[in-house]
Amino acid sequence: MYNDMIKDADLYDFSNYLEDHPLLKKLPPDQWITKSDSTRELKNMKVIDLEMFY
Repeated sequence: MYNDMIKDADLYDFSNYLEDHPLLKKLPPDQWITKSDSTRELKNMKVIDLEMFY
């Protein structure tokens, strides 16, 4: 489940997903930014939704 989204994670904004969502738990470490206070933030927050251009 969600394998395509995980594989292409750079194309998606997962910021609206709940913290305990299974997809977030499966994202690779390179999809996260660790801030100076040790909290994590998703790398692709608020990327452009390509569907709005179609």
